[in-house]
This record gives sequence, structure tokens and C-alpha cells, in this order.
Amino acid sequence: MDILFSALASEIASRTISFIVAKYQEQTTMDKTIRLHQLLLRARTIIEEADGRHISNQAMLLQLRQLRNAMYEGHYVLDTFKGQTEVNKPFNNLSKIQVSIESLESTIGDLKEFVVFLMDCPRFLREPYNTYLFMERCMFGRHVEKDRIVDFLMQPSSLSLEILPVIGPREIGKRTLVEHVLNKEMVQKHFSHIIRLSSDDLNNIENDSTSKGHNLISFTERSLLVVELEHEADLVAWGRFRSSLSKINIMIKVLLISCVQKVSTSGTTQALKLKRMRSDEFWNFFRTLCFGSENPYEHQFLLSMAMKMAKLAKGDFVCANIVSRLLRANFSTEFWSHMLDRMIKGQRLHFHLFGEHANDRVGKNRSHIVFDIADGTVILANKIYTSTTSLEDTGVLKITVENLLNKTAIIPTEGNFEVLRWQSPIAPYYSYLGNCVNKKASQVVPKERYLKRKRKV
Repeated sequence: MDILFSALASEIASRTISFIVAKYQEQTTMDKTIRLHQLLLRARTIIEEADGRHISNQAMLLQLRQLRNAMYEGHYVLDTFKGQTEVNKPFNNLSKIQVSIESLESTIGDLKEFVVFLMDCPRFLREPYNTYLFMERCMFGRHVEKDRIVDFLMQPSSLSLEILPVIGPREIGKRTLVEHVLNKEMVQKHFSHIIRLSSDDLNNIENDSTSKGHNLISFTERSLLVVELEHEADLVAWGRFRSSLSKINIMIKVLLISCVQKVSTSGTTQALKLKRMRSDEFWNFFRTLCFGSENPYEHQFLLSMAMKMAKLAKGDFVCANIVSRLLRANFSTEFWSHMLDRMIKGQRLHFHLFGEHANDRVGKNRSHIVFDIADGTVILANKIYTSTTSLEDTGVLKITVENLLNKTAIIPTEGNFEVLRWQSPIAPYYSYLGNCVNKKASQVVPKERYLKRKRKV
């Protein structure tokens, strides 16, 4: 009997201790998440104030970037914890919460001088981009890159011709970034003329009869050229055009936009290279688009599904905008689950057919699947391109990805047709299009694999 009582007392004591420890850990975790949330709010306050001012001090810009990175990482950790807690999945990396807290505390603590100097930085006039409700009508991030371009444009010229290359992968936001800078009142007042030239313009501008050629030569004040180079072969035309610019005795600054890496050596200053967002930074962008004015922490289960969809999107801006617009219009768990399931199946099919993610193929301008139809048929984009022409102006009815997802599109069974992947609501208002064909998934052969087989034969 004594042995039984002893065993029972030991069991009760063990369970009591385990209960107390679990409660303590739960309370400690809750305290840490509250502390992390408070620090994120402080970081956001500083960042929003800094974004409203023109900062030219490079050290301050570096500090701002560090704070922004710490904030993105903190949001990512906090949302991961809340999402896994909602679906009763254990969060095994509590140390990450502590690391994020320490990182934010250290970064914010080092900003005392930053805040003092920030008050002396001139404020920007409120611009249309900053008044829109949703981030889909704003240029997300790229604050350091934007300030780098502004500094290049506003600094006094030491040469008659100064060139800043802006390079990066396709659909990463190079032209949007430049357009955002050009819309600033201070930039527009600084330059008497702003001219945009495409690759085709460069190939034709050697002919003096072109209107752009005459306008360029007649400039007598500050001039800004925005030149887009689509292909490596365009470097030849650019070289000839650059030689002609050097003969004009006026101050000219050039923003050279391209996805061709060799363009980085064509500048008079170090090239600005745009990279894809880190996962935590992209998550902050995607989350804001998905939930809009809603508080994501009031939709914990949807938040966990949104995180999975953000990982599947792999930093694809176009995909993020398409999916988030549909999600924001329907906050039902069933619909979000359906969208997540479709994205998972689409990624599996893409890896099965091509061996790589759709976003990677878009970056290489290779064929990729735009939409997977239920009967084993896919819509394959053989070519992607952008256009600034309004869809209403063309008079051609185009199929949109949203129509496909909503099952309201009439899909041609034969021949090529155009699919509007996304139309940007901010300047330069590009429409992202794909020249597509309806094809059985079993008949899809990547072009590069076909050419490889042909060479072997």
C-alpha cells in the first residue's frame, strides 16, 4: 500500500511540475510575442517617418536599410509563430523570436543620432502613390535604390555625360522604380527635358529625320535620358548613340535600364543592381496585398495559408498581385484553401514538365504554364512581353488570368491567343501579356529540350 501511495504521489508531483513549467513557458512565449509586436510598431513608426523625407546621407540610408530588414524578419517570425499556433502545429524555434527581439532592440537603440538628423531632412510633398489605400497602387520597398537614383540625378555633374545603369532580372520592377523617381516634383523641376528611348528608337535615331534626334540636338539646358536596352545586341546601337551624345556640349544624365548584365559596364558610375526580395521582405509585401485594410491577426487560419502561398509564389510580383486581388475579394476559408491547392498542383505540374519554377522560366523568357485546365490541358505561354498601350485602345478582347481562375473565360481550342497576366495600376502602367496556345500537358516539350534533341539528330 505504501508503494502505491508513493507512486501516486510521485505521479501527481510530476504532473503538477509539468503543468507549472508548461504554463510558465506559455506565459514567457506570450510575453515575447507581445514584446516583439511592440518593437515592430516602433520600427514601423521610424520607417514611415523616414520614408516621408529626402535622406542623402549614405550612412543614414544604411541604418534605415538595417532597420527595415530587422522589421521584415520580425514580422516573418511573428507571423510564422501565429500561423503554426492557429493550426495546432508546434513552433519549435522559439529562439528565433528572442533573436528578432534582440535584433530590433539593438537596431532601434542605435538610432538616437539617426532620429535627430532625420528631423533636419526635408519632407517630400505628399504624392498620389502615398495616398492609396492598398499597396498594389504603391511601389513597395526599393527605398535605398530610389534614393540612390535621386542622388545621382540631383548631384552637380562633373562630366557632360553621366550614366547610371539600372539592371536586374525580368519583371523585378526596374522601370517602375525609375518611373517612380521621375514622378517626383524635385526631379521634374531639375531637368528641362526628360526623354525616353527604347531599343527601336536607338536603332532609328541615327537618321537625322527622326523627331527625337532633332529634339535631342536642340537641347540647351539640363537633359535626362531614360534608355531601355532589351537585348545584348542593342549595346552596339547604344555605343554609337553614346558617341554622338559626347559631341553635344550640354549636361546630360542617362538612366540605362536593362536585364542584360553586360550593360553594367556601360556606366560612368557603379551600376544599380536590383535583386529579388528576400523571403521575409516578399512576405510583408504579399501579406499587405492579401489582407488590405483587414487586420491579418484576426484571420489566423487565413494567415497560415497566405504564408504557404507566398512561399509558392517565390518572389513573383505578377503572381502576388493576381492571387492577392482574388483573395482580398473573398475572405472565406474554403476559397483560400482552393487557391492554395491550385498553386500547389500548378507548381508540381511545372516541375514535372520543366524541372524548374515558373518564375525562373519567366526570368529566362522561356515558355511556361499560365493556367492548368482540369481536363489535362494547359495554357502555355510561348512568349511574354509588356505593353503600355491601353487594352481599351487596342480593341482586342484579351483573356485575363482572373477570368481563367473564375472560369468565365472563353478559351480558343486552336491557334495562338493573348492572355493578360496582369495590368499594373502604377506608372508606367505596363500590361504583362503572354502569347499562348492551348495544349495537352502530355504534349508539352520545353523548347530548349527540343533544340537539344534536334542537335543530337
